[in-house]
Amino acid sequence: MKKALGDKIGEGDRVITALTASKCGTYVFAGFNDRMVVCWDRNSKKVLAHSLLKKRAGGAVSTVYKGKQVLYVLDKSGDILVADGLKMEKWSLIGGHTASVITDMLIMEEGNLFISCDRDEKIRVCACPAIYTIVNY
Repeated sequence: MKKALGDKIGEGDRVITALTASKCGTYVFAGFNDRMVVCWDRNSKKVLAHSLLKKRAGGAVSTVYKGKQVLYVLDKSGDILVADGLKMEKWSLIGGHTASVITDMLIMEEGNLFISCDRDEKIRVCACPAIYTIVNY
């Protein structure tokens, strides 16, 4: 686990900036101030995947889509990235509000609505996983 998290673990300068768990409770995802995103298996306490983002994670939510664990990460510039949560090999930029920075996001419990809010006090409700399909404001 130390290899996946780097040499700074335990030195006090690594800070969690995003944290979420899978709906089933098996997986825990964390984003750190050094741009690292990590997935742990809660039962075995092992790192399953890790990835280095271009920008620090500011939020994270996960869901299951077509049998795959999907992780959405909100980066510090307000863009939303998505990847297979158990592999984190390829991140895709899938959204952002047009003229404002997204400050938070969530997926409704049923998994079919993605809700995001921005600095301009706008709340956007989108279809999930296709969050470019806006349902309501």
